[in-house]
Amino acid sequence: MRKILSTLVVFVVVLLPCGGIIYERSQELKHLRSKIEHLKAENAKLQSVLHDGNKAVSELQKRITLSRYYTFLARARGCTHEPSVVLVETVLKVLKNEQINRCHFEPDDIMALLLVESCFNPRAKSHAGALGLGQVMPRTANEYGIDDKARLYEPELNIELSVKILNDYAAQYDCNKRLGLLAYNRGPTKVAQVLRQGQDPSNRYDDKVIRFGGL
Repeated sequence: MRKILSTLVVFVVVLLPCGGIIYERSQELKHLRSKIEHLKAENAKLQSVLHDGNKAVSELQKRITLSRYYTFLARARGCTHEPSVVLVETVLKVLKNEQINRCHFEPDDIMALLLVESCFNPRAKSHAGALGLGQVMPRTANEYGIDDKARLYEPELNIELSVKILNDYAAQYDCNKRLGLLAYNRGPTKVAQVLRQGQDPSNRYDDKVIRFGGL
């Protein structure tokens, strides 16, 4: 009986307070774990924001680098117009559209083409009547649903149309970019005719574009 009473005394005096302490500590631990999980979630959000920010900075740097590089080339050629960051953004935007850019032309390909064609002058007009940045012929624009030739002076429309035409020509030769460029410059009929004769259709136009960074 005394042992039982002693045990009860120990339980009441020692163990019960310990149980309360253990419960309090377990609650504190639970609260701490909740805080840790919250901090992990906040850290994940912060890492995502930092990643997006770094990506945006990288994209902006890419645009600025392209703009500066082709500004240097334009000045070297004596061009009166220079490619703005907005123009570069337009080129990148068009090229991201896989339905238009089926042959996967790179930004340098298109920037070099615009340099050779118009010196980045959106109001350029050739003696043959080609218009705008990519020097698109009005009759070719008609085939793509553009009836108003004045619209060929719109930079975004002209770039999009130029990329479409270039891709369509290249696609005729299994996305051979060089032949696509030559067809863009000489016309697809002429290039096909020269190839049928077993000759090289190059008139050095492709070399010009390649020299300035294309392909």
